[in-house]
Amino acid sequence: MAHPEMWMKSAGLEKRPLLPVLGGGSMSLEEAKRRGRNGELWMSRGQTSLARLAKKKGAVVLNAENESWRKVILRLPGISDLDEIAALSPIRAEEAPKELVQLRRLVEGMNSVLGRCGLKRLTIRITFARSDFVARDVDLTSLGLKSRYIVIPAGSPLLSRCAMSLSSTPTLAIFTALYRLTESSSMLRQHRDAILPEAARATFGDA
Repeated sequence: MAHPEMWMKSAGLEKRPLLPVLGGGSMSLEEAKRRGRNGELWMSRGQTSLARLAKKKGAVVLNAENESWRKVILRLPGISDLDEIAALSPIRAEEAPKELVQLRRLVEGMNSVLGRCGLKRLTIRITFARSDFVARDVDLTSLGLKSRYIVIPAGSPLLSRCAMSLSSTPTLAIFTALYRLTESSSMLRQHRDAILPEAARATFGDA
């Protein structure tokens, strides 16, 4: 365990169920790699409400409570940390504090555009926990949950600039924010050809 990169490459171990799973049981390295390629590989220490909910839904989540195993699990391609997502504590636009009315209106406006594009199940949410990223895609559908959303930091300079211009040029502010977010979010990027024209129509009209 002192050298997980060597352990992972050892011959004959890939098919053996060695990786611990929350609630008991184990997973082979081969299965973990397959889940990682499909975006379905999760880990957790098991202490968050999100991890407990995933477990209740019958989802398979690697147990990262033991530090030695955690070092191995962290090296798995495609691994996602449920605890990290839970720590973001994302909220919906309507749950934002009243003093942040412009930010709330901006996010509501972006979600309105997504809805008009037929993406009502894909929403943008806000976090106050961190501000060191532009956007974070969260897709929990492989855990048996219906949640698919993009987390954006309330303290983002991009959001702050767009929110400030919302009063004078609301549709342009929404278009600008979505344009930048499609560059950082793969979830939004795959629908870019629908999202940006819809946002542009509200801003510039039909040319």
